[in-house]
Amino acid sequence: AKEFEAYFFKSMDGMGNLRPDVSCRATEHIEAQIALVQKLEQKGFTYKIEDDGMYFDTSKLPDYGKLNPQELSQLREGERIGVVVGKKNPTDFALWKFEKPGEDRQMSWPSPWSERGFPGWHIECSAMSMQYLGEQIDIHTGGIDHIPVHHSNEIAQSEAATGKVPFVRFWVHHNHLQVDGQKMSKSLGNFFTIDDVIERKFNPRALRLLFLQGQYRDQMNFTWESLVAVQTAYDRLARQVQSWGSEVAQLSPQAEKLRQAFFAALADDLKTAQAIATLWEMTKSELPVGEKLQLFREFDAVLQLGFENIQSVELSAEIQQLLQERDKARAEKNWQKADELREKLSDLGHMVADIKL
Repeated sequence: AKEFEAYFFKSMDGMGNLRPDVSCRATEHIEAQIALVQKLEQKGFTYKIEDDGMYFDTSKLPDYGKLNPQELSQLREGERIGVVVGKKNPTDFALWKFEKPGEDRQMSWPSPWSERGFPGWHIECSAMSMQYLGEQIDIHTGGIDHIPVHHSNEIAQSEAATGKVPFVRFWVHHNHLQVDGQKMSKSLGNFFTIDDVIERKFNPRALRLLFLQGQYRDQMNFTWESLVAVQTAYDRLARQVQSWGSEVAQLSPQAEKLRQAFFAALADDLKTAQAIATLWEMTKSELPVGEKLQLFREFDAVLQLGFENIQSVELSAEIQQLLQERDKARAEKNWQKADELREKLSDLGHMVADIKL
């Protein structure tokens, strides 16, 4: 498990995700989980199935399943773990499971209900979040596949134990990521990791930019072709930021509008696609480079695209040559050629503004 944990953090670091203050392991919080089950037992929300485990009685909670838009009657018992004989209701779930004779599980602990057993699937999340974040939390994330069962059961056991509603103020459920229009799986040969991205010479932050161009609620389809396009845009953006130098400037009303648009998009259900569109609008604008740099630094403090330490660079011989050719074209009033050269410079990451002095 620690090997996968280390790889997870390595991948997240590469993509620019900040590490949490606390990264807790369920196996190190067994006592807290047992204590929470005991609390539910004392409040009358549990029952015991002999030779199986301690279960939560969902009929004792009138608003059970309130997170799930699907009718509870449509939930099919045993769809994930098989039908359990002795359950009072199809939606009841295990809080603590008993080790069966002869199982000899590697991870098993003593509890008030059996000599050897282990936590149910859901109890660890409530116990650990309560220990570190309190009995009610502001934001809880997870995949949309967790809405019908896992997150519904988290709400039930947490609110039943504490009596405080809501357990979570805001749920952020992200949709699935497909690869070439199919579910990612090893059997299909389309299961990729951050190492695959790096081996193909892509910057992990470019992958981050690709993901930011979609909203978390929307299903996204990954293709290597899409990453090629975003890597090109990422490199162009890097060159632009380098060309802006290091001196920021106070924002004009036009720049302030872009700033407000960017943060308004994020405040509106994390609409990152709109925020990225505002970033591109800013780079193509005629704002002075000092204002562009100031805006970009504010934007990238959120986006974490990896440009915080980028430095200005000398213009290459190619860029200098193109600038000279454009100056000549303008002097000769060859506006078509001047515009073509301006577009070529833009494609190479250099915006040219003609200013009358």
